[in-house]
Amino acid sequence: MSETPNTDHPQEGRRTRQNTAKTRRNSQGRVFTYLAILFAAAFFLLLLAYFMQQRANRETIDGLTESMNQSVTSIHSLQNLVDVNESLEAENKALKTEVESLKESLEQSQKESDILGKKAEEAETANRAMDWFWQVDEAYVLGRYGKCRELMTEMEEQDLVSCLPTESVTDNGRFSPAARYQEIHDKLY
Repeated sequence: MSETPNTDHPQEGRRTRQNTAKTRRNSQGRVFTYLAILFAAAFFLLLLAYFMQQRANRETIDGLTESMNQSVTSIHSLQNLVDVNESLEAENKALKTEVESLKESLEQSQKESDILGKKAEEAETANRAMDWFWQVDEAYVLGRYGKCRELMTEMEEQDLVSCLPTESVTDNGRFSPAARYQEIHDKLY
């Protein structure tokens, strides 16, 4: 309840009203000052929180950017490794193919070498057989029949008779060495 101004003293009532208004104004001024200070503090705290959040966001973005750059570098490294691996696999495949080809060539060469070795052996044996044959033929032509029989026996023991050529290489209508040997054999035995 408010005091009713005393009408007996008009000046005192005016003073009281002025004091009341002044007190009210002072009190309102203090409230406004208090509210302004609170508002300023709250604004300052909000501003401080905003800047701290911005700083944290910037650090997070920088960290993510660095992580992304490292990931991109890792991806490039992995891609390089994949490319190198693919080229090595292709080279390995080519080398395996070449190894197989070389193995086949080696096997073919070994077969040819074996064939040539056998032919060389056969040629050597045929050469020995021909050498013996000429000695037999010479002994027969010279009339040394005993020596001829002896040479023929040794030739048969060494199985050289089967190595004598069955065809004449001179094409002059004469006997082949095998046919001449058989002719001499038939005449002596």
